[in-house]
Amino acid sequence: ECLAERFKNIKPDAIYSSPLKRAFLTAEAANKYHGLPITMVDGLIEIDGGEIEGISWVDFPETRPEVEYLWSFEPHNFYPKGGESMRSVYVRSWKAIKDIVGENEGKTVFVASHGCTIRNIMCNALGRSVEQLNTVNWADNTGVFHLRFKSKDELPEILLFNDFSHLPEDCL
Repeated sequence: ECLAERFKNIKPDAIYSSPLKRAFLTAEAANKYHGLPITMVDGLIEIDGGEIEGISWVDFPETRPEVEYLWSFEPHNFYPKGGESMRSVYVRSWKAIKDIVGENEGKTVFVASHGCTIRNIMCNALGRSVEQLNTVNWADNTGVFHLRFKSKDELPEILLFNDFSHLPEDCL
């Protein structure tokens, strides 16, 4: 509801989302007062955790220390068995953003995605390599990032980075 109110008076020309439900629900909230169709983009999906999907992160230091180490200290080398490498997320998520920008030059677009994917997008937006992923902070739930692209071939101007000023204190 807070996100819906934040975007109530900002009219997007298009809305894109990861096909996963939690991102789609975020896109729906941002779209509450606009009623636009939401376009699903596979490139915005969260990292595929493979064999570790569904396992709580709090258990990793004890049960999967090698996974926890890579995730925390060398995320660029993270590649769970049967899943997706972080390097793949870095490339595919940036391609998805550039495709969206190319289709919507000069327009206002909302994009809903996931923490790991957003972190990779922002690493690219800052002009950093995947090896520098740990220099980019995580996105909070409903955190707002405002990027202004002149073209899909240039890095954007970053106007907001993980802004959650729409949330009341009791939600933080």
